[in-house]
Amino acid sequence: MNKPAAENYTSRVKKHTIRYISWSIAWAATLILADKAALYGWHSSDRLSLLLIIVNAGVGFAMLATYMQ
Repeated sequence: MNKPAAENYTSRVKKHTIRYISWSIAWAATLILADKAALYGWHSSDRLSLLLIIVNAGVGFAMLATYMQ
């Protein structure tokens, strides 16, 4: 049987909220990783720093795209 429209809407909102929170946590983790790696000198390569910044930006854009949905 088909679900009522309100119940279907509620399940979609829950799914999208969980997806958004997951992307937010991933973005915060990449931000912390990039910051602490540069602060404590865990790497000596500028390329690795650039890669971490690009990954952080990519995850941030994915988080924004999820929020826009």
